[in-house]
Amino acid sequence: MQNLELEAETIQISIYTNIVLNILKTHGELSVNKTLLFSYLVKKEKFRLGKVYTANNTQDVVCKAISLLSGEYAEYCENIKFILKSIHLLIIGKRI
Repeated sequence: MQNLELEAETIQISIYTNIVLNILKTHGELSVNKTLLFSYLVKKEKFRLGKVYTANNTQDVVCKAISLLSGEYAEYCENIKFILKSIHLLIIGKRI
C-alpha cells in the first residue's frame, strides 16, 4: 500500500512541476504564495482568464482568484506539500 501512495505522490509532484514551470515561463517572477495559489487553481482547471479577470473588474486578480477556492481550503492545504516539493525539485535541478 505504501508503494501505491509513493506513486500517487510522484504523479502529483510531476503534474505540479509542469504547471509551475509553465506559470513561471509566462510571468517570470511570482512570489511563492502566488505560485502556490495559481498552481492549485490551474490543476483544478479553475483558473481561466475570463473567469478571473474581465475588463469591468476593478478587483485585484489575486483576490478574485482566492475567491475561487471557496469550499476547497482543506484540499488546497493538502496540495501545498506537493507544490512545494515540485518547486524544490525545480530549484535543485536549476530549472528556476
